[in-house]
Amino acid sequence: MANSTSNLDLITQSQASKEVTANAMFDAASPAMAFARRQSTTSGLTWGYYGANISVDGVLAQIANGTLALVTALQALRITGEVITTPYSFMATAHSLLWNGIKPVFVDVESGSLNLDPARIEAAITPQTTAIMPVHCYGNPCQSEAIQRIADTYNLKVIYDAAHAFGVRDAGGSILRHGDLSILSFHATKVFNTFEGGAIVCPDAKTKERIDHLKNFGFVGETTVVA
Repeated sequence: MANSTSNLDLITQSQASKEVTANAMFDAASPAMAFARRQSTTSGLTWGYYGANISVDGVLAQIANGTLALVTALQALRITGEVITTPYSFMATAHSLLWNGIKPVFVDVESGSLNLDPARIEAAITPQTTAIMPVHCYGNPCQSEAIQRIADTYNLKVIYDAAHAFGVRDAGGSILRHGDLSILSFHATKVFNTFEGGAIVCPDAKTKERIDHLKNFGFVGETTVVA
């Protein structure tokens, strides 16, 4: 008896074929992001950038742009209430909070680095505060250790807007290792760009899986959707 092929098999084969075709087109259009796609489940990812190796120190989840990366990062960590952030940033930083129904609480910046001033954070914390969202402004590293000490004391999450900070390192390595999540932008205005694009640097594959579900409308497969 000849082997039969079910409709589900045909659909699965068609989907796989479309994915291979789409990935091939993506590779040709954006070699840098295609490299990230192939390595996106690898912890301690290293990018090749004009002959230099740039460590990302995490698991990379690709997002359409930096703004959506911020929106998705907040959802991935289930942030609510109030978030302390900087007033000195592109509007997307605060908008990502508002679009998630979160109240941005602005804290002033340091005069030298123009980053969120850790010395002013504690005074802005209320019972509704759930997270801190600093920005590595112009690629200048925030005082991440001081910010993390405050976050640990008050049980707060930390999401870094690292849109300017691809490839930036401090004494311990890539600054993308700090906080619970860091987001990147690959917009045309950034030093490392793919004309448009973004990413979330995650601490583990489980967090990336939740982000992948969020950005894909909850689809896990052909027949399964999760909340």
